[in-house]
Parts: sequence; C-alpha cells; structure tokens
Amino acid sequence: VGKSVTDQLAFSIFGENFHHGTPRNAAAPDRQPGGSSSGSASAVAGTFSAVGLGTDTGGSVRIPASYNGIIGLRPTHGILPTDGVMDLAASFDTVGWFARSASLFARVGDVLLPEQENIPPRRFLIAEDLFEAADPAVRDAVLPKAEELAARLGGKKYARVATAALGGLDGLGAAFRTLQLTEIWETHGAWIEREKPEFGPKVAPNFAAAKEVFETEDPTPARALREKVKDRVAALL
Repeated sequence: VGKSVTDQLAFSIFGENFHHGTPRNAAAPDRQPGGSSSGSASAVAGTFSAVGLGTDTGGSVRIPASYNGIIGLRPTHGILPTDGVMDLAASFDTVGWFARSASLFARVGDVLLPEQENIPPRRFLIAEDLFEAADPAVRDAVLPKAEELAARLGGKKYARVATAALGGLDGLGAAFRTLQLTEIWETHGAWIEREKPEFGPKVAPNFAAAKEVFETEDPTPARALREKVKDRVAALL
C-alpha cells in the first residue's frame, strides 16, 4: 500500500504538485501525467502497483488514465462510499480506480461495486449530437470503436442527448463550472481565508475563481439545468 501524489486538494487536471513534484507519465515521460489522481495512475502505468485508487470530480481519474494509457473510469455518482475522502465538490465527487488490464479492472469492480442484477445489454446508445460536436480527429478515432462495441452488445441505436435544447455543450459546461466552484468554496473557503495556504501557480487561480463564483453567481439556474439533464439521460436509458 502506498500514498500517492495528487494536485493540491485535487483541484487541477495537470497532475503537478507545487510542493511534492510531478509523477512521471509512464506512457510519455516528457509529458504531464494528468490529474488530479496523477500519482496513482503513474504507479499503475509504471508497474509499481497493480491497482490504484483515485477520485474523480471533473475528470481526475479519466484524464490521468487516458494520459498514461491505462484503464480508469468514473463510476455512477454515489455508488461507492466516499467515507474518509476529503470533499472537493460533494455532489460530483466519486471514487474510481486504475488498472493496466480490463480483466483486472473488472475484478476490482467485482469487489468494490455493490451486487446488482445482471441484465444483459439490449442496445448500445451512440450520442449522435455529442459526436457531432467532437473534433473530427477524435470522432474518427472513437466512433469506429463505439460501432464495434455496439455490434458485440446486440446492436446500436443512435440517440440525441438534445444538448441544444439544454443550452448546448457550452451552457452545460458553464452550469457544471458554477456548481463545482460554488461547492468547492463552500467546502474550503473558510479554511483558505483563515490559513492562507501556499498554492502552486496551476491551482491558485482555480481557488480564486471559486471564490469569485461563490460571491457573485446564483447557482439556482445551474441546479435546475442539472435536473433537466438528469431527466433527459434517465429517459434515454
């Protein structure tokens, strides 16, 4: 068991720590490891550890997994307990894990995730409007794999998440930012104002933004939009 580096207070996606350095990207040593769960991803990708734990609020497992060429995902919010985990933005915080192989990743899931009825998938939904919004290079790389996976899972169905009706991707991103930053300052603002910790240059602007949003923006519209998104996704599924 080892203790791994993260971005300060897990509030960055670069994987650097101002006080403790930057874990090595095992897949591309001259590049950033991605964060915030950078140390865990680095340890797994570098074969120091078979499995690594991380947290994901806005990409902090998915990003370092991608950068280091290993497997990591964001589980359904709330399906794994966050007891003992320091909150960042509690309504988004999740616990995830890393592994180098799909088989080991699945075995860890068998241990961590609650038992559920095994319902065979009937179709594979491809979010057409989200693929349309992606860069062509990304779309061309990912879509064929999605088609291949759909064929294995019993057929595909194209669906539209209706992001335009929900304010578009920019609007959804803005709502996430408002809610995340508001919650972060609610959690850490009093401590930061009192203790004045020394944040690194990649993290300090994030907390400054959190303070500004908390003091100047009303999160009520963003919360209402999140409920509409949840209803839309629930209807699709």
